[in-house]
Amino acid sequence: MIMAKKMRLHFLQIAIFLLGLTFALLFLFNFNQKINAAENEILLDPAEKSLRMGDEFKVDILISTREKLLGADVKIIFDPTVIEVLGIEDGKAFKLTPLKVSKDGSISIVGLAESKNKFSGKAVFATLKLKAKDAGDTKLKIAFSKGSTTDSNLTKEKATDVLTKVGEGHYIIGTAAQRTGAGIKKSTWQIILIIIIILFIGALIFLYFRWRKYQKETEDIFVPSVPLDRPPPSG
Repeated sequence: MIMAKKMRLHFLQIAIFLLGLTFALLFLFNFNQKINAAENEILLDPAEKSLRMGDEFKVDILISTREKLLGADVKIIFDPTVIEVLGIEDGKAFKLTPLKVSKDGSISIVGLAESKNKFSGKAVFATLKLKAKDAGDTKLKIAFSKGSTTDSNLTKEKATDVLTKVGEGHYIIGTAAQRTGAGIKKSTWQIILIIIIILFIGALIFLYFRWRKYQKETEDIFVPSVPLDRPPPSG
C-alpha cells in the first residue's frame, strides 16, 4: 500500500517536471523567435526631425539582422512635393549597390554581398541626401508586406526573405503657419483639378446630348422618293 502511494507520488513528480519543462521550452522558443524577428529589420535614422524650408539633411537607412544576408532591397515612399532627393550614398552593409533610383515619390535601392562576404549585424545600408522642399508634416515610409517580393526585402540563401519589421521617418518642415499655408495651397490645387474634371465631364455630356438631338432631327426630316418639282410618273 505504502509502495503504491510512493509510486503514484513519483509518477506525479515526473509528470509535473515534464509539464514544466515543456512550458519552459515553448517559452524559450517563442522568446527566441521574437528576438530574431526584432533583429531582422530596416530602420531610418533619424526617425524624427524638425526642419526649416530649404534645409538639406541626411537620413541613414539601417539594416539589423542575425542572419547571413546575400542582399537587400529597400523601397521608400515619400511626398515629392515636400521632400526632394538630392542623392543616394552607398553604405557599409554591402560592397555592391547596382541600383539607386529616385523617381515620382519612390526610392529604390538594391545591395548585394560579394560571394564569400555575406552580411550579418547592424550597419548603414545607404544614406539619403534630402532637401526640405516645402512646408509640411511628412513621412518616409519603407514599403513592406510580409511575404511579398516586390517591396523591401532582406534576402538570405535560397532567395528567402527574412525581413520582419520596418521603421519610418517623420519629418516636420516649416512653421505651423507655413504648414497650414502649404496645406491650403495643396487643397486649392486639388479643388481646381476636381472642377476641371467636372467641367470636362459636363462638356462631354452636353456634346453627347447635342449629337443625339441632331440625330433625331435628321431622322424626322421627310425626303420624298420623287422630287417635288417633277410630276409623278404615269401609270
